[in-house]
Amino acid sequence: MNSIAASNGSVVIIDTGNYYSARDGRIAAIEEGQVESEWVAEQLGRPVVKAFNNIRAESLLENCRPGGAAGRIALPVAGDPPGARSKVMQLVESVGFDPVDAGSLTDSWRQQPGTPCYVEDFEALRLKAAMAGADRRRISEYRAATNDAARAHFQRPRE
Repeated sequence: MNSIAASNGSVVIIDTGNYYSARDGRIAAIEEGQVESEWVAEQLGRPVVKAFNNIRAESLLENCRPGGAAGRIALPVAGDPPGARSKVMQLVESVGFDPVDAGSLTDSWRQQPGTPCYVEDFEALRLKAAMAGADRRRISEYRAATNDAARAHFQRPRE
């Protein structure tokens, strides 16, 4: 953490993670409604940009495509300040995905586990529609459904 706090302010921190209480333990602030990535930024004492959290590792590895290719997967990018968000959008583009500006960090709840765009390999128009269809009043419902599924995964014996 000290290296993060001491880093140059031009360094962009990307939050690629997702909160699962089954794995991470209960974080009261998140359970009470704080947006996950806002909690992360608060813990780090630095702004973060939320990206790469709603795609499966296999899709990230196998489904990148050149710009303009049919079927290119889009990834949401949310965060503040806008300049940092822009840098991450350029990164998303450079690794073979269409970046979708998902707004400020406050809006990043739309790409969290259980929401309509989570782990769906959507093209940009479908991703935008899925994000628009997310209902903030259902955050705890989204979280509970994915946490229940994750619990079985995290408790499974390792081979």
